[in-house]
Amino acid sequence: MPGRALDIDISVEAVIQEITLGVDRTWKDVSLEVNKGGKVYPPYEGPYNVTPTFYFQQRLETYGKSMTDDVIVDSIKVTESLNPQGGRTIVIG
Repeated sequence: MPGRALDIDISVEAVIQEITLGVDRTWKDVSLEVNKGGKVYPPYEGPYNVTPTFYFQQRLETYGKSMTDDVIVDSIKVTESLNPQGGRTIVIG
C-alpha cells in the first residue's frame, strides 16, 4: 500500500513448509493460512477463553486447526474467611 508502512511480526516454532498471508485491498481483512507437511490447517474459530466447571468436561475443538492466540483458562473463584471456631472457611466457586 503506497505511503503506508507494513509491520508484520511472524514467529515460527515448528518446521512449516508454507505460510500464506492474505490482505484485502482495504487492509480490513487479514487471513493467515498455515501449510505444514503439505496439509493446510483451517483456522480455529471457537472461544479462546474458558471458565472451568465442576461437573462438566469442556472440549475446545482445536485438533487440526491453526490458532492465532493462547487459550486462557480462568481461575476458579475461592473465598476464604475466619469462622467463629477460630478456623478458616473456604468457599470454592
